[in-house]
Amino acid sequence: MTRFRCVPMDTASAARFRATRTDDRGGPAHVRIVDGPGFPCRHCLRLGTPGEEMLLVSWDLPRPLGPYWTPSPVFLHARDCARAEVTDRLPET
Repeated sequence: MTRFRCVPMDTASAARFRATRTDDRGGPAHVRIVDGPGFPCRHCLRLGTPGEEMLLVSWDLPRPLGPYWTPSPVFLHARDCARAEVTDRLPET
């Protein structure tokens, strides 16, 4: 049986981005206020709600490393949120 996993950002990275407001490339986190359908948070895997503050950062993904590895732009709630644990289904939005 093939298993499907949505792997969220680790909590330590999320806390670091929130505390420093600096991304893994050394740049400032871009603050975005949700004004439409929302952006997906890479930590809790839920969409931001209208009026909510989110951070857009460049994250050096820990895996998979290889010849096609690249940093990834991701959204993250500016507030604390619980890390998602989702297996064999898509996360709830």
